[in-house]
Amino acid sequence: MKKVLLTAFAVMASLSLFAQGTVTYANNSSTKVLLDKGDGSAIVNAGSPYVVGLWYGAAGSTADQLTYVGDTSKKSLANGGFLGGTLNLPSAGTYTLQLRGWDGSKGDYAASKAAGVWGDSALWTQGTGNPTASPSVPPVSIVAAGNFSGMTIHIVPEPSTIALGILGLGGLFLLRRRS
Repeated sequence: MKKVLLTAFAVMASLSLFAQGTVTYANNSSTKVLLDKGDGSAIVNAGSPYVVGLWYGAAGSTADQLTYVGDTSKKSLANGGFLGGTLNLPSAGTYTLQLRGWDGSKGDYAASKAAGVWGDSALWTQGTGNPTASPSVPPVSIVAAGNFSGMTIHIVPEPSTIALGILGLGGLFLLRRRS
């Protein structure tokens, strides 16, 4: 009985592997990820803590219905670019996709967004490749399909930073009035 269960499990696992849809997860020089600290956008430098990840859902999904592909898809940014390779989605078909960027040193996307450091691309719908089709369909590039056009990661100052700035401006104003 044990052998039958193990064999059935192995067959089902291999079938699910073959049914996956594929998408190439990378950008190019015209689809940079930018960093906006409130003083204009700049290209994210190499060695920064900023990362991007891919979210997916059924075609027509809203942003809050999307699922993160997983930690293996989290890619560090170097000079505004990322090269994630080929990602497997649950099955071949059409999906709603979104790239999200965040500060990896703050943890996951939700923690970084709560801290005021995040970026979301626009949602787009895209078909996937299918390696089991006859003939096989190669992975579809998110850039070549013309769906991803870049993204900006916004850094919102914490309220305490804003309060300190206002306090400093008030102090300068008072010093100026005394003069």
